Formats: sequence, structure tokens, C-alpha cells
Amino acid sequence: MVDHRTEQYADQSHYTGEFVEGKRHGRGIYVFAGGDTYDGEWRNGKQCGRGECRYSSKNRYDGEWKSNKKHGRGRFWWSSGDNYDGDWVKDTQEGYGVYTYANGDVYDGEWRDDDKNGQGTFKWRKTGNSYSGGWREGVQHGDGVYTFQDGRRVRRTYDQGRKVAEEPLD
Repeated sequence: MVDHRTEQYADQSHYTGEFVEGKRHGRGIYVFAGGDTYDGEWRNGKQCGRGECRYSSKNRYDGEWKSNKKHGRGRFWWSSGDNYDGDWVKDTQEGYGVYTYANGDVYDGEWRDDDKNGQGTFKWRKTGNSYSGGWREGVQHGDGVYTFQDGRRVRRTYDQGRKVAEEPLD
């Protein structure tokens, strides 16, 4: 049986929403003691399903949750103006996603452990140049194609972010 009520906790946090067998379950809003707010789905007392969390730091996440962690598809906005729209696994950027920086630069590609990892494309807004290729631990690694704003293209090889070879393609 679903019960809808508000519960206040000793740490000054509180929850308003649905309970099943004494646990937060269904839809509800939880206000944490530090001021963060989660508005979304709950399962067996944990954030699970679709929900939005607004952090006291002015960051915000809207997406899927599992066992109180960002997990599945979601978008995170930082107070700096950066945002990431993509896959999450246990609170980390993992899989495919698009990261847009406040200055307009964009990375579109694969992620692992919150870093650019695998294949991806980075486009610099200010110059119009782009790089499509391999990434490891957040930096260019392996082979890729660097395209200049004027359309010239070169094949570049990187070793942990350091350019080690370059040859024209056009």
C-alpha cells in the first residue's frame, strides 16, 4: 500500500512523497541537510529511475539514477557553464557523451572514468579547428585527423597528448 507523507530526519533533511512498507518508494522530493534537492523516482529507499538533483553549488543533474548514483542516460550542468549530456555508470561519465565547455568548445565521443577515452572529436570554437581520433585519459592518443578552419587536413599521431608525427592528407 502506497502512503504519501512528509518525513523530517535528525540531520534536518526531509522527504515528501510516496512510501511503501516504510521506505521511500515511488515519486518524491528529498531535501538534503546541505541544501541539495532530489526530485524524482525512488525504489526501496534509494534514488532509482528518473530524477533531477539540484546541488547547493548550483550544479544540476537531470537523468537516470540507480542506487543513489547517476547511472544511465543523463545531463549534468556545472555552475561554470560546462555541461555533459551522455552515459553515466555509478556516478562517472562512461560510454558515449557530448561535453560542451562554457567557451563553446565541444568534445563528442567516448568516455571512461570521467575522461575522454576511445574515439572522439574535439572542436575548438575560437579557431574552428577540430581533431577526430583516439583519446586516452583525457588527452589525444594514437592516430587521428586534425582539420583546420580553412579545410586543410593532416593525419596526426599522438602519444599521451604529445604530437609525435604529422603528414598532410590533401
